[in-house]
Amino acid sequence: MGGGDAGGGRGGQGGSRETAGGEVSGGRHRFRALGSRGYTEPGADDTWQGGGRRAAAGRSGPVEGRGPATGPGAPRPIARRRGGTALLAGRYALTAAVRRTAGQAVFLARDTVEGSAITDVVVKQARADGEAGAVLRHEAALLERLDGHGLVPRPIRLVEQGGSVFLVREHLTGRPLGSWAEGARLAGGGRPDADWAEVRAVALALIGLVERVHAFGLVLRDLSPGGVLVLPDGSLRLVDLELAAEAGPGCPSSTVPALARTPRRPGYRAPEYGPGAPRALTAEGCRVEQSADLYSLGGLLFLLATGHDPQLADLPSAGPLADRLGRWLALAARTSPIARRLAPAVLGLRTGPPPERWPLTRARSALTTAETGTPRARAGVTGS
Repeated sequence: MGGGDAGGGRGGQGGSRETAGGEVSGGRHRFRALGSRGYTEPGADDTWQGGGRRAAAGRSGPVEGRGPATGPGAPRPIARRRGGTALLAGRYALTAAVRRTAGQAVFLARDTVEGSAITDVVVKQARADGEAGAVLRHEAALLERLDGHGLVPRPIRLVEQGGSVFLVREHLTGRPLGSWAEGARLAGGGRPDADWAEVRAVALALIGLVERVHAFGLVLRDLSPGGVLVLPDGSLRLVDLELAAEAGPGCPSSTVPALARTPRRPGYRAPEYGPGAPRALTAEGCRVEQSADLYSLGGLLFLLATGHDPQLADLPSAGPLADRLGRWLALAARTSPIARRLAPAVLGLRTGPPPERWPLTRARSALTTAETGTPRARAGVTGS
């Protein structure tokens, strides 16, 4: 287990990986640039925003991040020095750079104020006046909305200063789902299958996670292995809410920047969000359905069943993608009890037309009864 608030690159691979949201676990490149050049002093008009809530949390072990990436337009940290250490807002010592792009930077940091309930934090930075800043504020609002329900890291502060916006939130210790799945499958002397009770517990927790988010009237839209963290106690947290949006016809204007972005993970991205699909870019024309998350959830269960992302090259001559993935799953089910038991839920959740996808209650029932037979042929999917 171990590692911190991290994401996997490919679903079944562990180690040091950046998520779509910029988290990292166990990197090897210490960030050394902070405090050495290029930072401006916060101005007198800098303001703090947000509730600034804190809750007791254990300190995680030391985590190293990747070195800073460079690029035109990348946001630059605003820091104040104390004793030779670069501090954000006079208190957060940035210890590692996770990712820097043209739109956003992500850092690991430590709160230097003595007695702080949450010491290790993640700091996400974006330009205050651009789309990235609007998306970061949107994510901060969602963290506040979901806080206290065991769904997300605890938000701490939203800071706007020096032309940038910074989201400071709790840093969690755990493993991204892809890394966890790999470790579970290799447990017990490298056997290719995992303990069913352990896998089923995580699969049911995934269903519960999506169900509770949906109860808030939200759609995650970008549910993928890198956005789900498995904590040491087996509970799950969502660590990437950038693309989440209100469900249903018509959306608040604050949601529009997130909708302008396409979910990033092929194989987990619902077809209605794929290339060529219409995107809702205005509050008036917006329509976001929770059925998109059902498709993504089926992809996560596929990962638990096979150890692989549900992704194949688009080869029209080889037949529909859904049929090919169904055959892959059926082959795995011949030798893997895990794949055999998860197959019905995977196939039901990933049915192409959104109205035909299994509801979460049916998926939960399938895992609870845990069929032991091979997956049967069903609408659009070949079972052999």
